[in-house]
Amino acid sequence: MTIMLSGLVVAFIYALYQLPENIGLPEAWQIAGNAQKTQVLDWHFDWNDRYNVWSGLLGATFLFLSYFGTDQSLPMVQSAGLQFGDGCIVDYCTE
Repeated sequence: MTIMLSGLVVAFIYALYQLPENIGLPEAWQIAGNAQKTQVLDWHFDWNDRYNVWSGLLGATFLFLSYFGTDQSLPMVQSAGLQFGDGCIVDYCTE
């Protein structure tokens, strides 16, 4: 955690150092705002827009389903015709 925070601080200081002489942080933020680069979340639904909140939620749903929704160890034990106690080697030892 310390390494990550240190890297963020170093990157921020480096970015400030790379700004031109007559532009400070408030001016740079204003320029970025005028170019619409400070918008963090895009709530508009558009099939052609690749990066918005809705595409992120849909992608995260399928990612979570792939991680947590496809645990097939208990159905494999049951389909093999074994008793529930025989499946202790498959992580389900709740007797």
